[in-house]
Amino acid sequence: VNCETDFVARNEEFVALCNKLVDVALANKTKSAEDLLNAKDGGKPVSEEITAAIAKTGENIVIKRLDYLAVPGEGVIGLYIHALGGKMGAILELTADKKPELEAASTVARELAMHIVSTKPQYLNREDVPKEIIEEEHRIESGKADLASKPAEIKEKIIAGRVDKILAERCLSEQPFVKDPSATVSKHLETKGKELGAKLSPARFALFILGDA
Repeated sequence: VNCETDFVARNEEFVALCNKLVDVALANKTKSAEDLLNAKDGGKPVSEEITAAIAKTGENIVIKRLDYLAVPGEGVIGLYIHALGGKMGAILELTADKKPELEAASTVARELAMHIVSTKPQYLNREDVPKEIIEEEHRIESGKADLASKPAEIKEKIIAGRVDKILAERCLSEQPFVKDPSATVSKHLETKGKELGAKLSPARFALFILGDA
């Protein structure tokens, strides 16, 4: 939820409005900002509450982005907000093939949400990366000056290695886990899953950075 100044952002009434919007979105399983504006709170559309808040604060208030995550069957939701009133946060849908111990699984999910805020992955897995993105990275690496004099076969191997590294940095499952860089996120979840007696898999995540679209 965006306003125009830090003064309003830290205002108790604005914070209360944001919390109310979260409650309404959760109660209605709202999946978009537009749907939330049309949702009812005490019989009144949310859009009217936003309009009233704009009139009271004198600032434009916009529901910029909304994501709704729910775990089907077993699993947990992980949530992390960086510091009180932080400008970054993440939510994660962590599924399990068997019912894990709730508190321990919630800790795993929260730590992974913290990892997402820290590393800002763009994709869940390698197969989620659009083909055109891979092709563009290949094109960029192909045009770099340090490869100009390399034989074609060697050049292609170097390009493939560089693109592979770039994709690994952008995919959550392949990133080194921030609390234990010796293991990738997928390996970390495999280890934790064995401890909890369930296969843990991240199904979806959403990263929020204040000011981003």
